[in-house]
Amino acid sequence: MKVTGLPEWFWVVTVPTPDSTVADICFRRNLTQFAQQIRGGLDEDTIVGIFAEKSDAQNEALRLLAELWGAD
Repeated sequence: MKVTGLPEWFWVVTVPTPDSTVADICFRRNLTQFAQQIRGGLDEDTIVGIFAEKSDAQNEALRLLAELWGAD
């Protein structure tokens, strides 16, 4: 399979639960690992975003957790 323009590694952010940590909802994957997770049950309704940069993914994860926990 030819993939063009996608970084070798990228960051996935998923919908948090009340018990989630940043590491639970923000994780690094390559295309093969991501495909395995999709086959394992991860679906588009659970994925909030896919990010090239770790800092962008972590910021989104922190924002989602703050929103969930009611922090401003």
